[in-house]
Amino acid sequence: MQAIQVQTTVTELAPAGNRDFLHIFNNSDVVIYVSWDGTNSTVAGGWPLYPNGGFTLDNTGPRTIFNKRVTAIHGGSGDKEVRIQGA
Repeated sequence: MQAIQVQTTVTELAPAGNRDFLHIFNNSDVVIYVSWDGTNSTVAGGWPLYPNGGFTLDNTGPRTIFNKRVTAIHGGSGDKEVRIQGA
């Protein structure tokens, strides 16, 4: 598991590459907005990940479904922790 400090500017959670899965957990007190299609996350356009919430990008078939860069951003202040684990 890796802890990443998400900022109020775009923060990379995982680089592009073929992976089997990527678990993402919001270990903060604010909503984190995540993008996994290679574009930069925005507060207005990212997938909302609520405090103490998580989800998995799971390549159950070919490893080329969720293989783009994964980014995150938040609209609060200071750095907020997201934890990721993947293979």
